[in-house]
Amino acid sequence: MKIKDRLGIHFRLENSYSDLAKKTQEYDIQYCQFFLFSQKTLRYHFPKEEDKKEFLELSKKYLKKIFVHSAYWINACSGNEIGFKRSLSTIKKEINLAKELGITNLIMHSGSAKHFLDTDIKKAKAKGIKSLIKFLDAVFEETDATILIENVAHGHKTIGNEFEDLKIIKDQVKQKNRLRFCFDTSHAFAYGYDLENTEEFVKILDSTAGIENIDLIHLNDSAKKQGSKIDEHAIPGKGKIGKEILRNLVTHPKLQNIPMIVEAPPMSDAANKEMLNEIRNW
Repeated sequence: MKIKDRLGIHFRLENSYSDLAKKTQEYDIQYCQFFLFSQKTLRYHFPKEEDKKEFLELSKKYLKKIFVHSAYWINACSGNEIGFKRSLSTIKKEINLAKELGITNLIMHSGSAKHFLDTDIKKAKAKGIKSLIKFLDAVFEETDATILIENVAHGHKTIGNEFEDLKIIKDQVKQKNRLRFCFDTSHAFAYGYDLENTEEFVKILDSTAGIENIDLIHLNDSAKKQGSKIDEHAIPGKGKIGKEILRNLVTHPKLQNIPMIVEAPPMSDAANKEMLNEIRNW
């Protein structure tokens, strides 16, 4: 599949959901992603009936797939019982709101096993993964959503920074068909993976997460160096990874049919469109 046919962008919710659907036509994209809250106020946006109706009509007509990115404050594996319950309540609220908009695909960061006080990071992470599996089983038991766990950049007790974590989660969760993955290029690079050696990296990705389980690629460059453990995105092709490495990776035969979302730094519509047009010509 050509890059232009699988390319989308993360939108920032401002006024209404129908405005986002209209923007997809302006941007000439068939995939998009957004939070269910304003990134300025962090307040959830519950649509009025007219807004919801228009969004559903436009998205059905023009979009192949929509992804909701769950809140960053969800932490399913912290080791704090109150935090676990709040995170479970939050994801259920998001799932129900997304369902009103006809969306069943939610991307989620696992979080950190920070409250498990083991000095051995592997032991703490194992407990965090166990908590995450409990969380996912509870979500899948009560909803029909599909959760995409995203790999992340941070180190220490963070879950999902290593692709091996994703394999363990997939192997142990009860409803395996409802658990999918989102592969973020910037996060992998910032954590320390070598993306330049495309073949070797794709082998690692396939033997752990399993490419057949990846439903979305976050096509992001990194503003920070490889192995920095800092999550800071740059415009694709303009950061520390660079155009050539990103292009070689996302056009690899095993990855070339997976939809892609760009999560760029805040920019104007004109700048976003210019960025997407440049990527289309890679």
